[in-house]
Amino acid sequence: MTRILRHNEVPTLFRKEAFTADDLAVAVNYFVARGEKEAAKELARLAPDAFDYKTPLKERIARGFELHDRVEWVLRILFLPRKAQPLREPRYGGLSLPILTMPLTRWPLYPVAASGGSYFVLSEGYMLGGSPENPLKYLKYCQREGRFRTQPVPVPTREQALKKEPSGIT
Repeated sequence: MTRILRHNEVPTLFRKEAFTADDLAVAVNYFVARGEKEAAKELARLAPDAFDYKTPLKERIARGFELHDRVEWVLRILFLPRKAQPLREPRYGGLSLPILTMPLTRWPLYPVAASGGSYFVLSEGYMLGGSPENPLKYLKYCQREGRFRTQPVPVPTREQALKKEPSGIT
């Protein structure tokens, strides 16, 4: 049985369609503060709903976003690679990515990108031609192949975010 989450239980990133880089950083820091075990439990509660096609399409469209995208973004930042190779992306489908000019080696967090100490989402919405990987499987992969971030990510002030070269953000 899927647990119904109340709005105050999860970060805004998982509750509202519109989001900012700040919302992404706050969500990551929310899970960092809980530690790997609790973060994994809470993300696992969100993840099964990600491909919940039992939810009427009208309700999913009204939400305005897919949970699996947002679970993935947080996982891409929460788990750092144990080895030199970046963690693979989830197998949810295809993203708009020019493979020749944006290989995984140069864009290891895609669709998330890091600039200084801030993280930005470059693409959302997967194109699917088969069965997507279950977000729970991707969570398990990240736990097995990555190491959980223990330090929060910086949440820039509005002034820092508007500067061409954000200072003080590392």
